[in-house]
Amino acid sequence: MEPGALLPDELDTSRAQPPVRFIPTPSAPYQQQHRLARLLEQPAEPDGEPAAPPSDDELQAEAPPLPHAFGARVLMWKQDPSVGEIGTRRAYLPGPVLAGPRDARITPGTPGIDAVEPNALGDFVTQPDTPQFDAVHTFAVVRQTLTMYQRALLAAGLDMPLPWQWNTSMDTRPLAVYPYGLPNVMNAFYSRTQGCLKFGDFIPNGVEGGESARVYTCRSFDIVAHETAHAVLDGLKPQWLLADAPPQTGGLHEAFGDLTAIFLALSQLDQCEAVVAQTKAHLHDKTYLSDIAEQFGMALGGGTGLRNADNDLTLSQAGTQVHAISQVFTGAMYDVLADMFAYERNPVHDDCAAVLHRVAAYLRGLLLRALIAAPDSAATYVDVVNEMLRIAQD
Repeated sequence: MEPGALLPDELDTSRAQPPVRFIPTPSAPYQQQHRLARLLEQPAEPDGEPAAPPSDDELQAEAPPLPHAFGARVLMWKQDPSVGEIGTRRAYLPGPVLAGPRDARITPGTPGIDAVEPNALGDFVTQPDTPQFDAVHTFAVVRQTLTMYQRALLAAGLDMPLPWQWNTSMDTRPLAVYPYGLPNVMNAFYSRTQGCLKFGDFIPNGVEGGESARVYTCRSFDIVAHETAHAVLDGLKPQWLLADAPPQTGGLHEAFGDLTAIFLALSQLDQCEAVVAQTKAHLHDKTYLSDIAEQFGMALGGGTGLRNADNDLTLSQAGTQVHAISQVFTGAMYDVLADMFAYERNPVHDDCAAVLHRVAAYLRGLLLRALIAAPDSAATYVDVVNEMLRIAQD
């Protein structure tokens, strides 16, 4: 694809100011307390003389560590735009986030959307349905996905990095993200050779409304998490994406993408609460959690999502196409999730949303460790399941 084709000519990338209600600001009582605290930060010397200027040694001393509150607030889709139960909500991203937004591991692709600048509080809160909002949302989901799996490894006592496939001691390039990377294309993909994620946008066939009906895949929480999962797994198992890999190996890649969308949702307590309320704590009831990429699936003519994680497909029914066969593994994992939640749930002793959050955290860590331990090439479903059983018994 030519670089100039990454953005439509008519795209307006001017920055729109969000309404005041979208901007998270400290409350009035906090502001008053903060002003009083500032008066005590650097009191004058007892004799009333101003404090002496710092010495050269003090100036050259190492800067103090960043406070725990250092990070950025963002406004983002917590699910698909079509999922009304969640909609847009504020989220907190710990760690430094620079204009773009970008950080050491994730950067906006160029040419692309104009860099989004943080506001005075260091936050990225923009008007929905604008290029700036889409850039922030896409970055946020990629960052949350990477952070989720890094935490899963740390929780298991594995202090190991999650590199991108091309990273070496001499090549630390970040993953480039193109929210509008595939204009008028019904697709989104991860590219190892280009070191990027690209997301398409399109007007569904037979739908009236023109540009107002355009579907942006970058706005889908599920799709962004799915594609990021491909990048994460490719960094761990680079031979799994080779052209001669068997169908089940490709199916593991696709299943990991769909399961990542589910696990990322369940890593957030507000989404756990929404799922529990929607299903009355029965995960086999109809829920947006098991529908993957709802808006995209409906735009392609499907009844609900692009795929359904709560399925009972068998290998003989699925065939060998990687997306189809992936549903067998995804469905089995979803059954395990639902069964573990049903077994662990005890509303008398613990909140159901907290239990779901905890069960999902255990299961995603178990799956990630099993994938790492699986064969470096030609891995099958049995290989991964056996590793899960072995790790669970240790």
